[in-house]
Amino acid sequence: MKTRTRTKVPSTIRPTHAFTTREREAYINWQKPDSDAPLGWVTSHEGYTIAAQVVKEADLDLSPHAREAVAELSKRLKVGKMYSPLLLAATFAASMVIDDNAETMDATREKLEEVLDAVETCWSDPEPPESWVVNTTAEGDGSIDIVKFLNHIRRVTAEVLARRGAEPETLDEKYRLAFNLGGRDNADHVLDVLRSKGALGTLRVTKGITHVVDRSGYERLMRGLSRPYYCHDPYCEGEATHYTWDRLEELECVEDGKVAVHVRRQERRDGKWATAIAVCGRPSGVAELLAEIDESRQYVVVESEVAA
Repeated sequence: MKTRTRTKVPSTIRPTHAFTTREREAYINWQKPDSDAPLGWVTSHEGYTIAAQVVKEADLDLSPHAREAVAELSKRLKVGKMYSPLLLAATFAASMVIDDNAETMDATREKLEEVLDAVETCWSDPEPPESWVVNTTAEGDGSIDIVKFLNHIRRVTAEVLARRGAEPETLDEKYRLAFNLGGRDNADHVLDVLRSKGALGTLRVTKGITHVVDRSGYERLMRGLSRPYYCHDPYCEGEATHYTWDRLEELECVEDGKVAVHVRRQERRDGKWATAIAVCGRPSGVAELLAEIDESRQYVVVESEVAA
């Protein structure tokens, strides 16, 4: 009889792109609370932990539109990476209202205002009632007990805050957990989210130059760039060629016979600088697109490499 050998599951999953020392240190620092934050506020990392536990215990899902619904509250209850647990509670409450009113936007707006007002009022009440049930739909076929719901948020928050000061989670551990939950695509997506929050540190880019060129001008520009050059993706491994003009037309990047190409110097994850084509698109939308890229990648714009 053959004895089956068990495959040992590695404690660390090799990431798609090896982490740098700067990224590992940045992730550790990102978990540390700001000393001047109001008492009881949580870090973004603690907030994610609280949200994940609430989702699991209460069998809830967060609507992708919930954060938009609490945008005004966020201005008062979030500073940098620190925010009040009330913002988490409001986000979950908004998500429940949105889910219950998926096809009636007018009712959704009215109920959002009512429910969020109840959440904030109850949170601030030193002696809240034992129960406060608020309907999440105009028809009354959905409801939430604000008091019980907030008690749940407070309990989970207290449990997470009690662990503050313990050994921080490493970036390798975070990647492994995300990998176990949804595979490599999920783990890489989590890294993108962390980078957009500044949890992996910041990379610098120069202001660069936007070239608005026609077909011949585009071909000259591409010939004049040194090789390899990079795209805006911090994980880009370098490109020897770029899109042809015909391909740009297929992608609807050409506007009135011209295309905008933003070229700049960009700091790589290893700290070295390289030439990058940050944006290649319609001239009328290039500035907005560039701003979105810089925000999502947490790029810091500087005057020059020397100034950086």
